[in-house]
Amino acid sequence: MMKPGIKGKGAIFIVLLSVLLLLLWFRDSAEPTTGDAAEDGSNNSGEVIQDEEHEENSNHTENELPGNEVIEETEEISETTKDSDRGGSENNTLVEGEKTETENEAASNNIEEKLTEEEVTKEEEETESGQPNGNGGGDSLSDSNLYRNSQFGFTMELPETWQDIIRIDTNAFSPDQEGAVNFYYEPSAEINQLVFSVIIYTEEKGKEQEDNPFWMPIATNNGYTFGYIIPGEPTEELLAPENSEKLELVQHMIYTDLPKIISTFKFN
Repeated sequence: MMKPGIKGKGAIFIVLLSVLLLLLWFRDSAEPTTGDAAEDGSNNSGEVIQDEEHEENSNHTENELPGNEVIEETEEISETTKDSDRGGSENNTLVEGEKTETENEAASNNIEEKLTEEEVTKEEEETESGQPNGNGGGDSLSDSNLYRNSQFGFTMELPETWQDIIRIDTNAFSPDQEGAVNFYYEPSAEINQLVFSVIIYTEEKGKEQEDNPFWMPIATNNGYTFGYIIPGEPTEELLAPENSEKLELVQHMIYTDLPKIISTFKFN
């Protein structure tokens, strides 16, 4: 075998040197490119991150702004609703107040009409009966103190001192009575004392009263029996010490005046 000479070694050295230079060139070429690429990539990544942050901020802003607007709109709607409810309540209160006032006026008018009707009726009764203290019902007390009962057809003469201090009504005390005429001593609204009552029964019922110690017969006429009764006890108001004079007057009316009145009883 032949050994390479100096030329052969030089050629090999040149080749190796060329390869080494090529490798160095490739390395140097690759490093800037890689650095630039990395830098570009870093820049791109930064830009991507910035874009994402921008988009996120935009989304966050977009999400916040409508939310705030919704909250503000909700608050405005709530305030409007409150104002509307307040206005509605005030309107309802005013309407109810006006309605109540109208009802009260109507009730007041009805009461006034009723009182007017009662006054007219009372005046008519007084005009017909001729007795301011009477209840009508066929009863009358003339200026001469003559009591006249048109229903059962009898009259009685009352003392002049009874004028303006007695009240007369025709309310029966029990269903088995055919009628009654009650004379009350009533000088004021506080005192209402029965003086005597003329009671009318049928003749059959009248016979049943013969054993009644409080029953005092007067007469019988047209199938009716007439009698009278007096109260058993004075009222509590009349027993008060300040009314002692009134009590004496009632006792005089019962035990002195009443027998005289009964003596004037007669049928028409």
